[in-house]
Amino acid sequence: MRIINHGIYSTIGTFVGSVLIGMLTGPRGVMAIAWVGVLQTLGAGLTAQALEGSSKLLRPFG
Repeated sequence: MRIINHGIYSTIGTFVGSVLIGMLTGPRGVMAIAWVGVLQTLGAGLTAQALEGSSKLLRPFG
């Protein structure tokens, strides 16, 4: 298992951004925020696999 040290910065940024957007949109924006987060994560994973698609690194998706 690889541990990426700088991953904590993107996690903190995502959390802070989600909280700020949640405060601005209120309760009716919760589902939109959740969908954007899920789609963003899937898109980032698929893009990374397409760009760096080594056979050893394809374990989570294949």
